[in-house]
Parts: sequence; structure tokens; C-alpha cells
Amino acid sequence: MRQVRVLEPLPPPQAPAGPPAHTPENCLALRYARAVQDGNCEIVIPHTHWMRERLKAILAGAEKGAEDRVRGELCDKIQYRPAEGNQLRKEGAEDQYVFAPGATFEWVSEDAGRTDLDAPVRRRTWIRVVFPVRSRALSDLKGRPIRSMVVGVNVSVGETVLKASVVGNLEIDYGSFRYDWPSPQAIGG
Repeated sequence: MRQVRVLEPLPPPQAPAGPPAHTPENCLALRYARAVQDGNCEIVIPHTHWMRERLKAILAGAEKGAEDRVRGELCDKIQYRPAEGNQLRKEGAEDQYVFAPGATFEWVSEDAGRTDLDAPVRRRTWIRVVFPVRSRALSDLKGRPIRSMVVGVNVSVGETVLKASVVGNLEIDYGSFRYDWPSPQAIGG
């Protein structure tokens, strides 16, 4: 078990004077996606609402050594990617399978987000995820590897990612799935 100690979330990047502070290039949703992709617990844990709440509860109980144990468990969960988990379920998908190694991310749009989550939502960022190869792609409910999909990341007023599905933190736009994999002939095979 890996032990990671994170005290406070990273401050948002400083924007130069003049342009808006929030742009697709510096939004928390994309930084979160990249951190999950990289298994970077030091960014994911303090920027995930339910993980922060779990750590607060542990600290309130003041059980000796519990904070490090729970941080290690959370980090293991972020980095754990067994092949059998790479399947979409009706309840959603774990973030580490959507934000998979090698996938690319593209900011699509933003809106006000949901109103039924654990904390007030500042914004929801929609991200297009493109998987690099079939073997690393999330499979749909029928077991077909998805080439690209759009997911929503709800960010709280406190700049944390909110849980928006039964499984995982992401809202999935099921109508966005694309299966346009290049043919083997097109890639030299």
C-alpha cells in the first residue's frame, strides 16, 4: 500500500491580469482528468469531494494512523485498473477507466451543472475522451470498445469534483459514444 500525505488542495493556477481566470486550458475538470490518468493521488484526493469528506471524518475520530491508512486505500483505488473493471455499467464507470492511460481529452463546453449533488455546483465541464486503442478503451454495456465519449465533471463552489453517478464521479453522455475505430488497413496493418 502506497502512503501519500496531502495536506491541502493545490491552489488554482494564477491567471495573468486581463483574461478570464477560468479557461479550458486551466479548468479543474481537465486537471482532474489528467491526474486520474496519471494515478496522481496528490492531486486527485484533495480535489475529490467524497474523498475529502472521508478524510475529515477520519480526522474527527482521531484514530491513530487512520489518516495515512485511508489515504493509502484511496490512492490504491485511484491507481487500480484491473481489466475486468474496464466495462461500463448501468450505474456508471470508475473514473480511472474513463480517464485511461493514453486517452486524450478535449474541453467541449460548460454549463451550470446539476442541483442534486452533495455540494453546490459552480460549473459542469463536458470533456470528450478519445481512447488510443481498443484494448484500453472502456467497453459499453454490450461489450463494444468505445472510441470516444463525452463526460461531465461537476465542480463544486469549493473547487472539488462531485460524485454524479452511483459508480464514479462522472456524468456520462450515452448519446455521445462513437465507435469509429480506424481500420487495420488505414493504420498500415
